[in-house]
Amino acid sequence: MRKLLVCMLMVLALVAFSGVAMAQDPVCGSLSASDCEILTQSAAAQAGLTSATFTFTLDINAGGQAVPLTGDGSYAVDPAVIAAFDPAAMTNMTDPTAMLGILGDLIKGFDGELNVNAMGMPINLLLVDGVGFINFEPFAPFLAGAPVEIPAGWAGLDLVGALDMLAPMLGSMEMPDVQTQVDPNAQAAIMEAVVKYVTISRAADENGQAVFVTSVDFGALFQDEAFLGFVMAQAMPGQELTEEMMAQVGPMLQGLGGGFTFSATQKVDLSTFFATSIGFEFNLNGAALSAVAGETVQDVSVAGAFNFADFNAAPALSAPAGAPVATIMDLMGLMGGGF
Repeated sequence: MRKLLVCMLMVLALVAFSGVAMAQDPVCGSLSASDCEILTQSAAAQAGLTSATFTFTLDINAGGQAVPLTGDGSYAVDPAVIAAFDPAAMTNMTDPTAMLGILGDLIKGFDGELNVNAMGMPINLLLVDGVGFINFEPFAPFLAGAPVEIPAGWAGLDLVGALDMLAPMLGSMEMPDVQTQVDPNAQAAIMEAVVKYVTISRAADENGQAVFVTSVDFGALFQDEAFLGFVMAQAMPGQELTEEMMAQVGPMLQGLGGGFTFSATQKVDLSTFFATSIGFEFNLNGAALSAVAGETVQDVSVAGAFNFADFNAAPALSAPAGAPVATIMDLMGLMGGGF
């Protein structure tokens, strides 16, 4: 039973964030044709987006312990690199060298900045031209007396170079056929089942922005035969879902369905059709899941809000002046003297 619960939770993660993914693959449900057209145009606008800035808040509460996060950042992608990327081809790829090459191209084609305030602790990250940087200055009090030399400020790691070095090492290895583990047809079927229980509605507009609210009916979803077949296949490979099995897991599924709530709010600028804001709330009822799992499960809630601006006009990012850049070989020798 507990293994089935774990599988349910894994699938739940896919379901919960499907509302955010709708910006790229819109689900209209019972929306009017005109409202659906807004989401369709928004998906097209987002697909052509090459840069933006953002701010965010993330409030996590687990068992009464609150973890507030705030931050901001920006990103820029090379349209040529994105256009050349084929997710399906990478999913079916078994050559690790080729996979690392594609990953390296993606990293080189993406620049990004992320600044996070985690309960008063600032964390500053930067990715520029395939090099990942971190600002060690806020961590200085915790690193004093470390057995290795740690940079006092910004320092980077050549990520693309690391992948290039790893490629020959992995070249002789055979990778499992990924598509046999994650059947694309099964993925399509499960998402088709999930969509039936996703409700999306249009709320009142705000300052020239269309507002769409999405929620998921987990109670009904966990009673859907297609969904249950997928979950049972993960929990008990090779076995089919029978009426007897349904009778056994039915009460448990009802408890699971009542243990989760999820909603998402998306705002779309009606002049540019870019998504200007995405917010979500996820709640896990520990008492309901404890009854199902047979052990104590704590309440968990996560609320997030992301606001976007400077569409296709984000400031260019550059490497921190004077920041040392290490290679994998440097890290291997870190015990001998640092960067």
